[in-house]
Amino acid sequence: MSEQHIPTDLIELQRARDAAYEAIARRAGHLTDEEHARLWAEARDAVEALHAHPAMASGVDRVHLMTRLRIAAA
Repeated sequence: MSEQHIPTDLIELQRARDAAYEAIARRAGHLTDEEHARLWAEARDAVEALHAHPAMASGVDRVHLMTRLRIAAA
């Protein structure tokens, strides 16, 4: 897997997931209940989209792929 290309859309999904969690952390303690719920819903949606991507569901070594994906998305 280390030589296979990581799809650009998968990298973008990882970045969306990271951004959602960063938004929660950055604004911790300064959110209304509604904002907090909305941000967590965005994070959940980003994680679900990431894990539903065909590259993640193709039976590859997901731990290895996620490691490479996190590096590529940084």
